[in-house]
Amino acid sequence: MCVQYNDGTSDKIYTKAFSSTGTVDLSSIGNLTNAKIWVEMKSSDSKVVYASMAQAHSHTWHYGTKTTNTTDDTLIVYCTSGCTTGLVDADHVASLTLTANNMVYTGSSYDGASLSDTTEWVSAGFTVPEINYTGRGSTSYSASTTAPTAIGTYTAKIIFHTHIANVDFAITDKPEQTITASDVTVTYGDTGKSVGATLTTGDGTLSYAIKSGSATDVVDVDASGNLTIQKKGSTIITITASGTSTYALTTKDVNVTVNAKTLTDSMVSLDQSTFINDGSGHAPVVTVKDGATTLVVTTDYTLSGNTASETANGNYTITVTGAGNYTGTVNKSWSIADVVTYTVSFEANGGSGTMSNVTGVSGSYTLPPCTFTAPSDKHFKGWATSALGSIITGTIDVNADTTLFAIWEDGPSGGSGDGQSENKTIVKKEEKKKCHHDYVWTVIQKPTLTTDGKEAHKCVKCGHIDDDYPVQPVSAYYFASDEAVKKIKGEVHGATICIDYGVFNTFPDYLLEAIKARPDLTIKFQYKIGKIVYERVVNAETELPAEFPKYAGPQYLDAYFEENVLKEMAY
Repeated sequence: MCVQYNDGTSDKIYTKAFSSTGTVDLSSIGNLTNAKIWVEMKSSDSKVVYASMAQAHSHTWHYGTKTTNTTDDTLIVYCTSGCTTGLVDADHVASLTLTANNMVYTGSSYDGASLSDTTEWVSAGFTVPEINYTGRGSTSYSASTTAPTAIGTYTAKIIFHTHIANVDFAITDKPEQTITASDVTVTYGDTGKSVGATLTTGDGTLSYAIKSGSATDVVDVDASGNLTIQKKGSTIITITASGTSTYALTTKDVNVTVNAKTLTDSMVSLDQSTFINDGSGHAPVVTVKDGATTLVVTTDYTLSGNTASETANGNYTITVTGAGNYTGTVNKSWSIADVVTYTVSFEANGGSGTMSNVTGVSGSYTLPPCTFTAPSDKHFKGWATSALGSIITGTIDVNADTTLFAIWEDGPSGGSGDGQSENKTIVKKEEKKKCHHDYVWTVIQKPTLTTDGKEAHKCVKCGHIDDDYPVQPVSAYYFASDEAVKKIKGEVHGATICIDYGVFNTFPDYLLEAIKARPDLTIKFQYKIGKIVYERVVNAETELPAEFPKYAGPQYLDAYFEENVLKEMAY
């Protein structure tokens, strides 16, 4: 047992061990007025435990704080009336320490603040104050003994006799996750597009949704970020990484832009591009398709140019301009031209006799019976468009002056078309005397692409052939050239035509001039040398000289017209 006297001296006045229920006689110690007596008792683990037995004393208390606004703060109380109790240390009667640690947000109330030394404080006769919480900085939280829950910065404090111990702390969110994703640009009509997002930091699950307030009719997005394109425009997709026990919920916005699709020539068609001028108005019907989908005028495209019905000959253009989900322009040409008719003529091709030309033919023409006289021991097999051509049956499509050749095959002859003798003009002498002849040079046997014709001095009234003038040959070469010129001049704009040039591979200058005057045409000349059929092609890309020789032979033509072998005949 120890004693501290009023003069400050102290001594151990009893050193023997005694039980907690023992008694000690203090009468021999002397004057104990204002003295402090205590017992030092050693516990089983040798720790010293103090038991105060201070005498009654009128204390003068002083209050204060030990530290300020760190992770802990301490209130202290001691007597200033010449009494140092030694209960805690040589200076203080009691202390109360406030501790407040930072906490990660969990959704529950903050529980990181605590008070220590409360037993000592209560033993000194003081009441333990409640912890108060207030918001700090940008965090609004009115002073309350209820601990906060939300993320923010706060101060915990205790107050005793106007002295304050306070500690700053924070409730912080979990760390954010890192979402990597780029803006997306697509074209209307695209498929297989997606938002390519990855989670580079974090362990949440990604999800996708149209951002609130953004356009919802531009694209759809599924749970995996795959896009379904609805129309041209732009919107925002929010990518969310779900919150976990380790990471906070995190979002990232990406811009999605859908551009209009460009119209192409193959998407636009006309139901008809060439019309015959029959006096009524004409205009083609325009169809625009994107794959199997037929687009809607004014919604997907607009029309301008020559869209109304036209009656005059000419070349016209319709312009298709994309609208809505489509962009770009496509021009389509169409034309109106006079009705073009052609002449169908007939070639005996080894037979004899004549058949009158048929004029005013255009389009489908029904093949007529053959009235030529067949060669000896042959009969009529059918019509062809060349002397050695394939047999045509039924009808033929006439889009140029056409010569039909009688094709003969072995067999007995007989009757019209099978050996009928040529109808000759027989003029009796007495009839000749009665006619006042008017002779002109007339072709009596039309040339073909392979054989010359004949020209005679013939009466236009009775058909009599003047014996005083010999029959003259008519050149098959000029016939072929003349027929080619007529076909070139009469063809509609932009057409592709095929010209059978017989056995000739030399062009006269007037044929070359006709070709040069029609750069809009693609012309295919076919001619036969021996058993081989050749073809020369001329079109808008063919560069022709300013002047031509009187006759242009193969060597000259090779410099301008490409020559190809079509086939080798089997005869």
